[in-house]
Amino acid sequence: MDSTKRYSDGNGICITCAGEPELKLLRVELGCSTGKKLPPSGSRAAKLLNLIKDFVQGKPVHLPPEVLDLSPLSGFELKVLQTLHQKVPRGKVVAYAALAAMSGSPRAARAVGGVMRKNLFPLFFPCHRVINSDGTIGGFMGEKDVGCSGPALKKQLLLNEGVGFLSSGKVAGENIIRL
Repeated sequence: MDSTKRYSDGNGICITCAGEPELKLLRVELGCSTGKKLPPSGSRAAKLLNLIKDFVQGKPVHLPPEVLDLSPLSGFELKVLQTLHQKVPRGKVVAYAALAAMSGSPRAARAVGGVMRKNLFPLFFPCHRVINSDGTIGGFMGEKDVGCSGPALKKQLLLNEGVGFLSSGKVAGENIIRL
């Protein structure tokens, strides 16, 4: 890849990308504390950053898969993330154990948690839709409430997608995909 560039909207969204003219997205971060560094107006990077902002605000977006650099992923990681992307739509959630089973590795719930924690593309592979088996939402972005990451951001993203919650804070049963 050509030189790596990192951009931020100044409100917690950062992207890392490389390659010209065919830009590849290397990483998306939500809740980053980097100051504002916008990409050139009208550039592909600017369009990607705007897509991610729309997503965080609850708007449905489509990120073309060809802009993602998936080369660092293992076969297992790719299978889990593709299963999540294809089988868990907006407004639904799935438990780590159920996602492991759906991915063909029913005993790998903890490994699935590791894949979610390392997810480089939370927009395209929506790890916020993966919850604990007891219906609680768990952590998010590898953090436990640091800045605008952690469970508070995860819950907001789920609410933006129409996921309901019980008074106990657990996800409503009708939103959970069960095997």
